[in-house]
Amino acid sequence: MTYKQFISEKYNLMSIREISEELNIREESVRRIARSIGLTKRMKLEYVNFETSKNIDGFDSYVVTEDFLVVRKKDLVVMALNESADGYMMVKLTSNEGVRRTFQYHRLLAMLFIGLPEGYEMLQINHKDGNKKNNTLSNLEWMTPSENQKHAYDTGLK
Repeated sequence: MTYKQFISEKYNLMSIREISEELNIREESVRRIARSIGLTKRMKLEYVNFETSKNIDGFDSYVVTEDFLVVRKKDLVVMALNESADGYMMVKLTSNEGVRRTFQYHRLLAMLFIGLPEGYEMLQINHKDGNKKNNTLSNLEWMTPSENQKHAYDTGLK
């Protein structure tokens, strides 16, 4: 199977990092090949219910839908999630002032849908099941850094 065939089949099923590791090529090469065959990670929605979506403070061009999709308002494009080196899903957004910022996706969801406890700036989001890609609300909880470390040791993650 050629690189193009593999990427064509797996592009929407795997992250760019996973594809690059599977093929043993650079991530930029995966992106270049994908573009050359017309693939994009961007999905465009036909409709977004802005009344039930959550606004992101300081990032008025975006909302997070009730299905937890981060959407750019002007064209209803779903913003791509990328995996960080340590396994967390990230999303890049541009602030009202034009500054690009990378958000940890799980933290953004917790801030918008679980709420902000007092002192949240000093707290971390724990994935109860230890799976950094499982960002369902029932799997997320605010914790102190020491509680999060204890959870990691108790569950065998560290």
